Amino acid sequence: MDKQEQSNRPKSSRVLSSRAARQRRAGGDHHRGEVPKLQREFQLACSAWSGSLGIKLNALFNLMPNYGRSVHWMRERYYGGTFVEDIDIEWVRAAQVGEAATLPVDRMRLYVTAIERMCNYCAGADETKTPTCWDAACPLRPVSHLPLKVKK
Repeated sequence: MDKQEQSNRPKSSRVLSSRAARQRRAGGDHHRGEVPKLQREFQLACSAWSGSLGIKLNALFNLMPNYGRSVHWMRERYYGGTFVEDIDIEWVRAAQVGEAATLPVDRMRLYVTAIERMCNYCAGADETKTPTCWDAACPLRPVSHLPLKVKK
């Protein structure tokens, strides 16, 4: 097929977000082997963490659900699929020394998970299809994810 001929290949109708478009435009230097500074710091922090655990990098990615992050969260940042921020690097370094739960976002996730578990247990979520909170005076009621049981 000559380059001048029209292709039958379908074109994507997906519209990129403005952030993805900026990154694609900014990512033009990758063909020269240049990696953004924050991404490189993130890669070094991940490599140091996997080295301290004595595992390969891919095994570290697969451990992320144990730390409250997805496998893809780390891979996207490591391989340049999304922008790396300072807080990402700080999280990796804190997780390496076992202090990831001391960061404000992770502490909040722990609270949310604890409240959800407590409310589900109290409402008997394992026994009923639609668990509901039965106590309007419960101290967790303002932050509970369960609807309040309506008395008839």
